[in-house]
Amino acid sequence: MDQVQIYRNIFLEKASAILDRTLVIFSRVTGLSYEASQIVLLVIICYLVGIWILIKIHRKLVRRKVNAQKECTFEYDNILYLIAQEEYKNQGLTSTSPIHELMNGKHKDYLNNHGLLVDAVRKLEAETKHILFTPEMEKKILRLRKKI
Repeated sequence: MDQVQIYRNIFLEKASAILDRTLVIFSRVTGLSYEASQIVLLVIICYLVGIWILIKIHRKLVRRKVNAQKECTFEYDNILYLIAQEEYKNQGLTSTSPIHELMNGKHKDYLNNHGLLVDAVRKLEAETKHILFTPEMEKKILRLRKKI
């Protein structure tokens, strides 16, 4: 216990010497008094730490969004695979393909064409009388879209 106290005192002496020297240099550079330079330096350090924390939070949120977009795109790809598989089975029965509607649309993005895809899938399901887009898949996609 005494050994820890000795090391603590040594650390505090060295740290306070470094801090005092830093404050003297800062007060000379800025022309402020010693007390004012303590406050200004503390504000600057708090600002930098705050910015660093905000950057870390921002990166984490961006990473979450990108992962949610990847997962949502994967689900849309699964739906398009099921559509293509159903169209291949029933080549003569379908009138228009949802895949063609997606590629001919203004935006060729799944997230922007969610309504178009769902409507086309419902129409294809009505023509083929086979369920492609289960309620579980729809709930999962809507949850992922909300997460994004």
